[in-house]
Amino acid sequence: LFLLFLTAFVNGGLKAEILFQDDFEGGALKPEWTITKTNDGKVSVRNDHGPASGQGHLVFEDAVDDATFSVAEATMSVNLSNKKRVVLTFKAKSLGNDPHDAYVYWYGTRNYDGVAISGEGGASWLPVHSLATTGSDWETISLNLDEAIVYSGYENSNILIRFSVYDNASVPVDGIAIDDVSISAEPD
Repeated sequence: LFLLFLTAFVNGGLKAEILFQDDFEGGALKPEWTITKTNDGKVSVRNDHGPASGQGHLVFEDAVDDATFSVAEATMSVNLSNKKRVVLTFKAKSLGNDPHDAYVYWYGTRNYDGVAISGEGGASWLPVHSLATTGSDWETISLNLDEAIVYSGYENSNILIRFSVYDNASVPVDGIAIDDVSISAEPD
C-alpha cells in the first residue's frame, strides 16, 4: 500500500481520465462511431454470442455467406490535444473468424482484421493491433497509443481509431465481436 501511494505521489497522482467509453448497452451506437463497409460488410450492436459484460456488444461480419470478401469497420474520433499516456482498452473475441493480418502501413483498401489509427482524417492508417488471431473467449486488450501516435506524426491532434474485420461469411462462421471499449489519457 505504501509503495502504491509513493508511486502515485512521485508520478504526480493518478490523473488519467476517461475520454471515451462504450459498452454497447443502449442497443445502438453512440454518435462518436462511424460505420463503413465494402460489399456485404456489416457492423451491428447485438445481444447474442455472449457479450463480455452486460447485454450488448459490437459484431463485425459479412452479411452474406459467399465467395465475396467484405470489409466491416467501426471508427471513432477522439481529440488527443494536450494528452499523454493514451490507452485504448477493449475486449474482443472471434466468432469463427478467418484470420487476415494487417499490413505495416497502408492507404486505401483495408483487407485486415485489426485496430488502426489515423491522424489524417483517414487518408492513411497505421495498424496498432491485429485481431487476426483473436481467440473464441473474450480477451482484454490494452494498447498504449503514445508511441504509435508519435511514430505516425499524429501527435496532439484529432485521432481516428478504427476496428476493422475482413471476411466472406456471417457469424458464427466468420466474424469478430468487441465490447467494453474505452480510451483514457492524462493531461499533458
